Amino acid sequence: MNQPQPMVADLFRRFTDRSRTAVVKSESFARREGSATVDPRHLLLGVIAAEGTGHAALSAAGDVQSLVQLATVDDEAFAHLPHVPYRAESKKVLELALVVAIAAEHNEIRTEHLLAAVIDAQDEEVRRMLTAHRLDVTPLREALPASDPEARATARQTLSAPVPLREVPMPKE
Repeated sequence: MNQPQPMVADLFRRFTDRSRTAVVKSESFARREGSATVDPRHLLLGVIAAEGTGHAALSAAGDVQSLVQLATVDDEAFAHLPHVPYRAESKKVLELALVVAIAAEHNEIRTEHLLAAVIDAQDEEVRRMLTAHRLDVTPLREALPASDPEARATARQTLSAPVPLREVPMPKE
């Protein structure tokens, strides 16, 4: 049986329940589409479906009702389908979410951190999706945590230091 790598396990322990829900739902969206991989657009839909602070930020940026309709999925209807792997860009989004959380001085990864990371990844499909639903990426990103590029650069340096993630304070259960 494949055991998760310690660094990956540490990363996912930092996710709030809603953020974990967003990640799980992103795979359901990929399955629903018959996609071979979980793409950043699936993570965006997962953030919306999780109804956390990321969803609230999107709602404040404009009318997300049509995106909410896209972000509705019956997880059980697709649970029997095989696991869908995450595309490299989606894995990068999950890593960026940690950078955003650290830059915002948060010990947990929330849905707004995931949303900021999805936007920071500059995926063309995500940009088209947000634009098609009349959501402007620039003010949306500026309203999210750690919008300062210097704070994100410092967080990246923190992550590149030889300190294992498990030594960084974890959120309280």
